Amino acid sequence: MRPPSRLLSVLASGFFVPATTLLVGVPIAHALSHAQARDLTRGAAPHRALEVPLVDRKAPGFALAFDAGGVEAALRQWPGLTVRLPPSGNLAGQKKGERLEWRVVSDRPAGQHVQLVRQGGRYTLTLDYVATESGIVPLRSRELSLAHAVQGMALGLLVALVFQRGMRRWQQGRTRPGVGAA
Repeated sequence: MRPPSRLLSVLASGFFVPATTLLVGVPIAHALSHAQARDLTRGAAPHRALEVPLVDRKAPGFALAFDAGGVEAALRQWPGLTVRLPPSGNLAGQKKGERLEWRVVSDRPAGQHVQLVRQGGRYTLTLDYVATESGIVPLRSRELSLAHAVQGMALGLLVALVFQRGMRRWQQGRTRPGVGAA
């Protein structure tokens, strides 16, 4: 079955290049980000300094962001705080323009598995950790940065241009006299 000539005209046009670039570039950027994820349980360093939310035991809607290294000290200093979080929530990060959003993946008596997303201006950091009564155990760190986006879009553009060239050749082959005649 041959595609209609109008569809071929659209696929071969330069106007389709941005769509193809995005359709290919975004998944590539995310794949690059996942490929560079770090397993913190094996001693790898996180992509950036870690911040985690601590909530008030009596008012779980109230949360503060603390550096991960200072969690145990903060829990000793303010016994009303806990690392065990409500099922989901968000708060402003310590740096201007940053936002922390969390989602509790599983909640067991031994600890909560939390997925924390820190969004900054040019990156998104995803941190998985286990929250226990005494502190946190970092599991995995993944960063999606501007560099991943640029690399993904560059590869997406290359695929789009190759695709466009292929569609143009196919279109030219269909319009030649004697080609495709049955």
